[in-house]
Amino acid sequence: MKETYVIELFDYFSNNGATITEIELFYGSKKVNYRVLDAYDTVTKGVPHYWNDTSYWGFDRLSNNNKIYTNNSTGGASSTLFIYSLNSTAGQGNWARFSIETDDVITKMVICLGSPEGRIPKEVTIFRVNGKYSSTLLNSRLTDGLKEIEKLNLNNNILAPIDFEVKVNEFGFSIYSDITNEYYSLSDNTLVHLPDNSPKNMILHGIEQGKEIQLDVPFDKHRYFNDTPVANVSGKVFTHDIDKINTLNIKELRENNSFEPIYTWYETNMTANNVPSPLVASASSINGSLYEPFRAFDGITADGTTYNTWATASNQHLESWVKIDFGAEKEVNCVALSARRIENIDQMPKTFTIEGSNDNTQWTELGNFSKDDWQAITTYTFSLKNGSYRYLRIINHTTNGSNVASWCEIKYGYKREVK
Repeated sequence: MKETYVIELFDYFSNNGATITEIELFYGSKKVNYRVLDAYDTVTKGVPHYWNDTSYWGFDRLSNNNKIYTNNSTGGASSTLFIYSLNSTAGQGNWARFSIETDDVITKMVICLGSPEGRIPKEVTIFRVNGKYSSTLLNSRLTDGLKEIEKLNLNNNILAPIDFEVKVNEFGFSIYSDITNEYYSLSDNTLVHLPDNSPKNMILHGIEQGKEIQLDVPFDKHRYFNDTPVANVSGKVFTHDIDKINTLNIKELRENNSFEPIYTWYETNMTANNVPSPLVASASSINGSLYEPFRAFDGITADGTTYNTWATASNQHLESWVKIDFGAEKEVNCVALSARRIENIDQMPKTFTIEGSNDNTQWTELGNFSKDDWQAITTYTFSLKNGSYRYLRIINHTTNGSNVASWCEIKYGYKREVK
């Protein structure tokens, strides 16, 4: 199972950059191959200066099995250089991030760091990507979609490259959930659900150090290893020996199609159009400063006299829009929309479309709706086409009579079903 990691270097001690001499990945004692995906450097506002150079200091030096760094010449042959320019100096707070994709799950990462020239990063932080990888994870120091594994705080006395060993996953087993877009270790005792309409099969990993993982999986998605009935058990028990760990037991208690939805809502609770970061709300127009776009994402559904709604300018209601930028992709398949108070119920959109985008230019329709029976200060949930998007917007085509369009509250989320 492939995993993706982001590695961040922050500032350096002296000279004109920071180096990494080698990165090695392991599952136990077995070496695991990896590929370098993308990079971002604040000095160049793109990839590091020598990133694609095949002669020296390029990214291919991260895995060339050369840890010799005694001077500038040998360093260029063995190491990758970040945060570099002829005019750059230490202490300016520059940083760089790059991503790697593994061929398999890893238990350990070994990072070789040190420089006789002082090109030593002050901090190196290792993150694991939770869910789908996007190169936008590299363009800021935000940690949405990332799980911090380790932060190395270094000093300026590492004059020759030495290995720093980072435990990534102590037991070496993890499960990726396409419901939450996260990885789970077996040591977490995590309940994982796979819906009936998923094209995937859940990999059953077993018992680890006496802790049993329960996998909430539709019965036609189990991998049945043994169909032999077991005495005094209602239902079926399936067992399978997993290497030297233990025996996995899965008991099928019932077979029915009764599901209950569980909603994960992306809370925004905004207090300004760009607070909290990285959220940004915007709209086609506003009905004065008391009806800013963030009001539709402030988490308040009681539409009283506190002006907690977004509203368009008069006669700007047709084809108006309100949008939120999450700063990173969010998997969505539903939205909760809250209506206004009775005095303004005619401002509620009658026909509207919800769209998603990852570049704020190309938009995908997630749902097209018509509603003329809004009830005051009531929240309604609408299903959307499943997808992962950074930007989400509602386009209001018509209202229920007013020449102003408004929303009391908009909340996007992800719905899954469990037995």
